[in-house]
Amino acid sequence: MNARSNDEHTLQIATAGQLWSFDADGDLLRLVTEANRIKLAHHFDPYLAIHTSLVQPLPHQITAVYGEMLPRQPTLKNNTKLATARALSPETASTSLGAVLELGPVTGNEMLAMLDWLLKRQPWIEKSLANRHLGGGN
Repeated sequence: MNARSNDEHTLQIATAGQLWSFDADGDLLRLVTEANRIKLAHHFDPYLAIHTSLVQPLPHQITAVYGEMLPRQPTLKNNTKLATARALSPETASTSLGAVLELGPVTGNEMLAMLDWLLKRQPWIEKSLANRHLGGGN
């Protein structure tokens, strides 16, 4: 919308905290943007882990991991909390994650409790990770 000279008296200065203000934490925006970039990067470079690693794998190692192991690995994403709990429990495990983390049997209610625990601590966890990986926000 264009403002005409006779509309000047209706114009107001926007204050901080309104819908489209630009007063958000810049470091947090940078962290979230970088996290989303990394999350989507594999769509553009399926060998991202190799290309960003200091390790130089041999061709047969790349074939073994990307051609054999990863396609067979069950995924936890898009599962319900109950399905994830079943995948982690020793009796019904579909991955070794529960054993590696030494979780023991995991119920659906325990899964919800773990998620609640994480949610309460999410700001602290994000800030700690940002400080560790971005060098104090630099």
